[in-house]
Amino acid sequence: MRLLEGYLWCPKELPFDPAVCVKVEGLGGGGRLMLAMEPTEPPVAYFEDGTPASSQRFWMLSISIFGPHPGPEFTLELQGRLDGLLESAPPGVGWLLFGDDPEAPPRPGIVRVREGH
Repeated sequence: MRLLEGYLWCPKELPFDPAVCVKVEGLGGGGRLMLAMEPTEPPVAYFEDGTPASSQRFWMLSISIFGPHPGPEFTLELQGRLDGLLESAPPGVGWLLFGDDPEAPPRPGIVRVREGH
């Protein structure tokens, strides 16, 4: 059952490997989670600030769980843990996550971009 899906992106010139930042082992789930991440085309032409999406590299992200469903609270906690992992990404990395769990309450996707210090 798919629990979360979304997108990651970063400027094309940024040497970012999302597989280094997002590891399924850091998400909990007792070894029953599967993380799929693959490069994809931008889902939009421009960001809200006018930045061309073509200036970024995109990945589609999906997290599924195998076996009994642990409950809707788990999906919300999972999204929080994933946000935490992505907070360690380099400045310029952005993400948008959607809950895809039919047992969890609907939660709007929130666009986040890691800012520089």
